[in-house]
Amino acid sequence: MKLLKGIFATACTLLLVTSLCACMLPSPGPNVEDPKDDGSIYGKNVDTQVVTGSGDGLVNLLPLLGKIADECGKRPEIASETYGVADHEIVVGETSRQLTADAKAAMEVAIAASGISEEDRKWYLHYMIYSDGASVAIVWSDDLIAEEAVEYFMNEYVKGESLKLDAGHKKLVTVDKLERMRADEAEEREAAYAEIAAQYGQDVVAALKAHMSVYDERFYLWLADLYDPGEYDEDGNPLGGGFYYSNSARETEGYLIDIESTGQALGFLNSSGMLKDFKKQIPEKMQREMVAFALSLQDPEDGYFYHPQWGKNISIGRQSRDVGWATNQVLVRFGYQPYWNAPNGVKGIYGEPGVSKTSSLREESVAEAVSRVEAAATNLNKWPERLRSLENWESYLKEQEANIHTQSYSIGHTIAEQCGQINNRDKEALENGEPTGYVALTLQYFDKWQEETQQALIAKGEEPNGLWEEDISYNSLNGLMKISAIYVSLGLEFNYAAEAFESAVEIIMLEEADINGKQATNSVDVYNPWIAISRIFSILNKHGDSAVVEPLRESLQAKAADMIRATTSKTVRFRKDDGSYGYTWDYSPAKSQGAPAAVPNTVEGDVNGGTIALTGVTGNMLSALGISGISIYYPSDLE
Repeated sequence: MKLLKGIFATACTLLLVTSLCACMLPSPGPNVEDPKDDGSIYGKNVDTQVVTGSGDGLVNLLPLLGKIADECGKRPEIASETYGVADHEIVVGETSRQLTADAKAAMEVAIAASGISEEDRKWYLHYMIYSDGASVAIVWSDDLIAEEAVEYFMNEYVKGESLKLDAGHKKLVTVDKLERMRADEAEEREAAYAEIAAQYGQDVVAALKAHMSVYDERFYLWLADLYDPGEYDEDGNPLGGGFYYSNSARETEGYLIDIESTGQALGFLNSSGMLKDFKKQIPEKMQREMVAFALSLQDPEDGYFYHPQWGKNISIGRQSRDVGWATNQVLVRFGYQPYWNAPNGVKGIYGEPGVSKTSSLREESVAEAVSRVEAAATNLNKWPERLRSLENWESYLKEQEANIHTQSYSIGHTIAEQCGQINNRDKEALENGEPTGYVALTLQYFDKWQEETQQALIAKGEEPNGLWEEDISYNSLNGLMKISAIYVSLGLEFNYAAEAFESAVEIIMLEEADINGKQATNSVDVYNPWIAISRIFSILNKHGDSAVVEPLRESLQAKAADMIRATTSKTVRFRKDDGSYGYTWDYSPAKSQGAPAAVPNTVEGDVNGGTIALTGVTGNMLSALGISGISIYYPSDLE
C-alpha cells in the first residue's frame, strides 16, 4: 500500500511539473504581435517619423507634431529624407521616398478622373493624402497650398489616440487657385493695413482704401489688349513684338508699337504688384518678341534706337528716352545686350557703333584690331554735336538760361533724359584723355539757376521755395520733378531740399486752380510732386542728411490722410469709361515727345498717362509716406 501511494505521489508530482512547464511554453497557433506595433501610423506605443524633403521649409510642422502628442501622448520625431525608412512615417511634401512618388501618381490619376479638362487644370490646385497602410504621405500640386494640405491632414486625420488607414487609402482635395490666391492676398493686405493703422491711424487707412478702390481689373485687361506679338520669319524667329500707345494707335494704319509703351507696360507689371520675377513669369515667347523688337530699332552708326514710323528726325527727348527704354527696361531686364554700345553706357555685343556685325565676327589681324579700337575711341561723330566737347556742352547749357526761370519743366526734362549719356560721356572722356566735367558743369548750372530764384524771392521779402521758378505752381513743381531726377541720376547733392519739399506738399494739397489758374489737367500734375518728394528723401539719405529727413517725414505723417484724399480726387479725373487712364482728362495726346503716337482728338486711355496715373502716382505716394505692404494689384491679377 505504501509503495502504491509513493508511486501515485511521484506520478502526481511529474504531472504537476509537466503542467507548469506547459504553461511557460508558447501556445500553439499564430504568434502574438508586438504590442508596440499595432499597425497604427501614430500612437502611444508607435515610433513615428515625420519626414520632410532636404531644405524644405514651406510648412511649419510644429502644430502637427504638437497635436499628435496631445492626442496620443507621444511626439513624433522630425527626420530628413536622408534618414533610413522607418516602419511608420508621415511623409510631407517633395521627398525621395517611394511613398511620395506613389502618392503623386495616385494624385494624377485622381485629377484625371475628376473631369477637369487639360485646358482648365491651370486654374486649380490639388493636394492628396495617401497611405500604404503603414505610413502616410501628404503631397500637393503647388507650394501655394502646402500649408493648407498639412493643416487639412492635422484637422481631419489626427483625431484620436492612434491613426489607422487601409493600404491604398487616398483623399484628393481640389482648390480654386484664384480664390485661394485672393483669399491669401486679402489676409496679407489686411495685416498690412493693420500695421499702417498702428503707425498712421485709421483715417489714413480709410483714405488709402478709398484710393485703391478707384482702380480695377479693367485697366490691366485694356493694357494686355495693346500687346502685338509681331511677325515671325520662316525659320520661326520673332521679328519684334511690343505694346501700342493706345487703342487708336493699334487700330489705325501707320501707327506702330513703340519701345516706350513696351517698357512702361513691363514696368507696370512689376511696380503694380502683379509680377515678382520677369524671367520666370513672363512667357519666354513674349520675352523673345520684345527683345527682337528692341534690337531691331538700334542704329549701327550711332547706337541710338529709332522707330520705323518716326525715323531720325525726332526730338532730343524722344531720342534720349528710347535709349533707356530699349536697353534698361527691355534688353537688360531679360538678360540681353544691345548690338552696339549704347550712348547711355550699356555695352553691346559688337562694341562701338560703326563696326558691322560681320566684320566683328571674322578673324582680324592685330593691326586691324588696334586700328578699329583706336578709331572707335576717337570717333566723336557718334555723339550729338552738344556732347562732342566740354565747350559744346557748356554752350548748350548756357542756351537754357533765358528760359529756365519760366520753363523749368521742359529744360529739366530734356537734360534729365540725357543723364545716362552725360555720365557716359564723362567716363569716355576720361578713358580717352579728353577734358572731363560734363557732370560737374551740369550741377554748376542748375545750382546757379536755383540760387538765382531763391535770392530773387528773398529780395522781395518772400520765403525761399527750393524751385527754379518763383511761383509755386503745377508747372514749377513739374520742373522740380524733372530737375530732381538729374540730381539723383548724377549722384549730386541738392540745395534747399526742405523748401522744395514744402512746395511739393503745398501743390499736392491744392484742390483748386494754382496761382496761374491751372488745374491738374495732366496726370503728371498729380504724379510729379510725389516723385519729387521721394527723390528729395533719396538724395538726403544718400548724402547723410538724415537729421533733415526725420522732421519732413513727421510733417508728412501729420498731413497724410488729407494728402491721399486730395490725390485720389485728382487721379480719378483721368479714368476713362473702359477703366483705362489717360495723360489728360479728355483726349489722349496725339504725340509723345513730339512723335505721332495716337489718332488726334480721340478720347481714350494711353500707356504713358495710364501707368503714371496708377503706379506712378500710387507707388511714389506710398514711397514718400514710408508705407509698404500694399499694392494696386497682386499675383492673382497676373493669373
